[in-house]
Amino acid sequence: MRKSLNETLNLPSPFLLILLIVFACGELFAQQNVSFTSHNFKNNPTGLKFALDKIKEGDEHLKNEEYDLAMESYKSADSINPDNADLNVKIGVCYLNTKDFYKGGCLPYFNKGYALDHKISKRMDFYFARAYHLNYMWDSAITEYKAYLPKAGAKEKKEITRYIEQCTNGKALSQHPIPVKIENLGAEINSPYPDYSPFLTADENTIVFTSKRPSTTGGFIDPGTGEYFEDIYISHFKNGHWDTADNMGPPINTPDNDATAYLSPDGQKLFIFRDINGGDIYYSNLGSNGWSTPVALSDKINTPYHESTVCLSPDGKILYFVSDKPGGKGGRDIYKSYMQPDSSWGNAINLGDTINTPYDEEGVYIHPDGKTMYFSSKGHNSMGGYDIFKSTKAGNSWGVPENLGYPVNTPDDDVFFIVSASGKHGYYASAKNGGYGGLDIFRIEMNGLSSNLIVLKGVVLDSITRNTLSAKITLLNKTTNVTTPSMSKSGTGEYLLSLPAGSEYEIKVTADGYPDYTFNLSISDTVTYREIVKNIALFIPGSAPTKVVVAKTDTVKPVVADTCIPDIYTLMRRFNGLTADTNVLRNMVKHISGDLCLNNIMFTVQIGAYHFPKNFKYKNVEIKPIAITGFPDGITRFTMGMYKNYHEAVLLRNEARKRGVKDAWVTGIYKGHRVVLSDLLNPKTN
Repeated sequence: MRKSLNETLNLPSPFLLILLIVFACGELFAQQNVSFTSHNFKNNPTGLKFALDKIKEGDEHLKNEEYDLAMESYKSADSINPDNADLNVKIGVCYLNTKDFYKGGCLPYFNKGYALDHKISKRMDFYFARAYHLNYMWDSAITEYKAYLPKAGAKEKKEITRYIEQCTNGKALSQHPIPVKIENLGAEINSPYPDYSPFLTADENTIVFTSKRPSTTGGFIDPGTGEYFEDIYISHFKNGHWDTADNMGPPINTPDNDATAYLSPDGQKLFIFRDINGGDIYYSNLGSNGWSTPVALSDKINTPYHESTVCLSPDGKILYFVSDKPGGKGGRDIYKSYMQPDSSWGNAINLGDTINTPYDEEGVYIHPDGKTMYFSSKGHNSMGGYDIFKSTKAGNSWGVPENLGYPVNTPDDDVFFIVSASGKHGYYASAKNGGYGGLDIFRIEMNGLSSNLIVLKGVVLDSITRNTLSAKITLLNKTTNVTTPSMSKSGTGEYLLSLPAGSEYEIKVTADGYPDYTFNLSISDTVTYREIVKNIALFIPGSAPTKVVVAKTDTVKPVVADTCIPDIYTLMRRFNGLTADTNVLRNMVKHISGDLCLNNIMFTVQIGAYHFPKNFKYKNVEIKPIAITGFPDGITRFTMGMYKNYHEAVLLRNEARKRGVKDAWVTGIYKGHRVVLSDLLNPKTN
């Protein structure tokens, strides 16, 4: 019943024979079960006492189902004596039940424990079945499950039968892997501690997630797990990489557990899980003074039972959440609640048998397109633990869930999965081998997928002073007659709106002291994902620019930071094709404006600029994804590609001209604003 050596290693028979001889000889001399007795540790009585104390400590943790703490104690004893069968099996059991580490790591410990003593446990069939299952060894797992089935009690028989079904599902799914690329988000986000439950804004420029690391508020350790309490961290994507994640601090984080439950696509509504009242959901809003003090949702959502994750529909009128309260379909279920006229939440409604199963559901996430739901389930055709599923809305009903497949899903728990507004990237946490430690956050590139959605973003500012403004933005879906309020961020004036396809929208911008500004967007139901940048400049009638007189002693030009000035060789490479004259480059550096960072200037290809952009058939010339940017002058510009080096942009410009865009040209971009390259190279001097 054990997995044979040739199955495990998949070696040709001559090599296998040699290995068998080596292993057999090794077993004669090395594979002896060494008990923790004074006879075996005559030369190390101190080590023996240390190991026995650690085993006693581990047994107590194991009794209390504190598997991570038990593993730590057992591994300390294992460092004194790695050849004890009982200890190896106990470490394997801890791996099997851990929440934050790779469960498949149990297999080598079960193998060694069994090799040291074939009669070490009556449950070895079950232990090997689970270990094989977690390591994708489907047939061996089924064999072991069936061997254990006659020994199982009535309740356990039902569990074993479900495991066998999962192995059958896993075998089928893993034979047809989906084309994805999975990458770790890196050390700026992940740590040697568990990092999980990520949520991102629609433009993928901000991420919040949960971590159990030493910088947790208060620095306290959970006595039940031996891990630091949960806190919420935030990072921003700038200049091609993530900033080092920061603890969000109070009022979001407290000395107790605080975990991400949901972040709205515009990044202004944060839902938090707190381990209070059995597990409740709290809400915070980003305002002019930062994040508001989190407030618990009403008792229509929170109950004395465990509410974990939530999600809003794109219009903010439906709240989806997960609860294990009585009356569901079994275990943890997904519910929805409608916003009432007084902005309170109505009675919870179970999503029904199509979504919920007799097993557990978790991690519900509604995509900004409003018609795609992602969630995790131990039911349906899961290959083990929680698998991630996708359901598409048709009318008012959610369709039959579809397993996202292998390698996105694994035999272990795959949960808290979200998909970017573009539909091309997924984010989730997994305890994969080779990570930074424990659970890490990964990004999946999902080829061939795209959402029907427009992300409209930009800055609200004063048309004369160019100062950014805090403004109320009211989005009216004229097709559904649903209104959704939003705000531009205080301090930066930034706003972000997610606009599902197939509707006509009216956007109204209101700021204190300014006339309202309203514009309309009509988005066809066939549009594919686009990000449109539209800066909104508000104007007070009768106002005019004031002439600023600067004293001669004033410093008019800000000082340029040294970190913003590349060396001359880097400049020659980046501006190759535009100029090769080092004197021109040095003169540019000498007169560069202090609010411009040369290191961060990019090059893009403009293929069109129109007052009436509807008539521009840009899809015919789309070589790279096209960015559509509206400017206060009323002109909408179409650009594609983003390069560090000028000559790379020239290659794209030439290709565009071959396709009929005769006036395609290269322009500079800095912080979303156009940089006229001729002005940059030939600065005006006083």
